[in-house]
Amino acid sequence: MNPFMCGIARVLFISYLWLFSASAMSVQKDGDIAMKQSEYHIGQRLSQQLYFTSGDNILLSPTGIQALLCLLRNGANGQTRVEIEAFLGQEDGCAESEGYSEQLTGDSATQPMSEENGWISSNGIFHRSSIVIKDSYRKWLSHQSNVMLGKLDTSKDIEDANQWVRNQSRSKIKSILDDNAKNAQLIVANTNYFMGRWKKKFNEHQTRPFPFYGEKGQSSVPMMRIQSQFRFVESPDHQAIALDYEDETYTSIVILPGRQTGLTDTLKHIPSIMADLLISSEPRQGVFQLPRFAIESESPLKSILQQQGINRLFQFGGAELGNMIDNEAAVFVDEIQHKSVIDVNEIGTEAASLTTATLLGSLPEPPSQYEMLVDRPFVFMVVHIPTGSVRYLCIVRNLE
Repeated sequence: MNPFMCGIARVLFISYLWLFSASAMSVQKDGDIAMKQSEYHIGQRLSQQLYFTSGDNILLSPTGIQALLCLLRNGANGQTRVEIEAFLGQEDGCAESEGYSEQLTGDSATQPMSEENGWISSNGIFHRSSIVIKDSYRKWLSHQSNVMLGKLDTSKDIEDANQWVRNQSRSKIKSILDDNAKNAQLIVANTNYFMGRWKKKFNEHQTRPFPFYGEKGQSSVPMMRIQSQFRFVESPDHQAIALDYEDETYTSIVILPGRQTGLTDTLKHIPSIMADLLISSEPRQGVFQLPRFAIESESPLKSILQQQGINRLFQFGGAELGNMIDNEAAVFVDEIQHKSVIDVNEIGTEAASLTTATLLGSLPEPPSQYEMLVDRPFVFMVVHIPTGSVRYLCIVRNLE
C-alpha cells in the first residue's frame, strides 16, 4: 500500500460540491471569475469558523449562502449594504447584472432538470400583510429565475411556504419555519437541489465494512471501491481526485489532506489543487475507495457573519432594508440559518474523462498507478463545470 495512505492521524476530511472547469478559469468573464472567488471565500471563511466552534461534520452550500445575501443586499441601503458588499467582495452588485441571474440558477435557468441529473436553485420571499414589498424590489425579482412570493398571515400560508421548500428540495428539507420563527414578519430564502449519477458507478458488491479514523476515534463504515482511470494528483500534502457525473457539466472533487497537513492549510490551497487537478492532470489508472455516507447539517450563521463584519443587518431598528420594504425600521434580521443534506453512494458518484494530447517525438512513460483510500477525515466537492460555482461544501470529520 502507498505509504501516504498508512497509519492513523487526526486529519480533516472536507467535502466540497464545486462546479469547475479549465474553460471556466481561462475563458469566463471577469465578473464570472469574481463570482467563483466570492463563493470560495464564503465557504472557506464560514467553514473554518464552524470547524473551530463545532465538533460535528460541516456541510455548506456557498452558492446558496451567497444567493441569500445577495437577495438581502439588493434590498438594503446605507451601512447594511456596504457591510454585505464588503463580505461578498463584489463592488459592482451581486445580482444586478443579467449574468448573475444565469449563474445563480445554473442550468435550471435554461434547461429543465431531468429526474436523474441536474441542479436547480430557487428564491422565496414570504411576508405578513403588514409588510409592504416595494414595487422596485418586486420588479427586480421579476427578472430573476425561480422566485416565489408568498404570505405568512395564516396557518395555510405557513404550510404553503413549507410545501414550497419541500417541493424545491425534493423533500430533503421539510420546512422553512420552526417553532422559533412563528413570529416572523418576513422570510427571505434560497433553496437549491442537486442530483447527479456517477458516470462511472461503484459496484455495490465491492462495498465492504472498513475502518474510518475520525477525530472522535475509529468506526466501521461501508467503503466503496472502484478501479478505473480518473483525473488524480498527489503531493506530500494531499491527494485529490475528480469524479464526473453523467451530466458532464458537474464533477465531484475529493481532497484527502496529508497526515501532517492541517485543515486550514488544505482550505487555503483548494484553488491551486483544483487547477492542478482539472487543468494540468491527465487520467491515471488506479484504485479509489470512498465511504458511502449521508450527512445532515444545520448551522446558525448570525454570530459568524457578525464576526465577518455584517452587523447592521441584525440591529433592531437599524437593518436598513429600505430598498426592499416601505418601512425599513419595521424589521431586522434575527438569525440566518443554513440547513444542508448530502448523500453519497455507489450510484450517485462516478467519474470518467477523455484527455487528448498531441505528442511529437517519443512517447513519455506512462504514470504509475495511484492508490487512494479515504479512511479518515476528507474533503468532498461538487462542481458546476461551466461557471465554477460552489454548490456545496461538506466537511466530514466522523462517520458511523
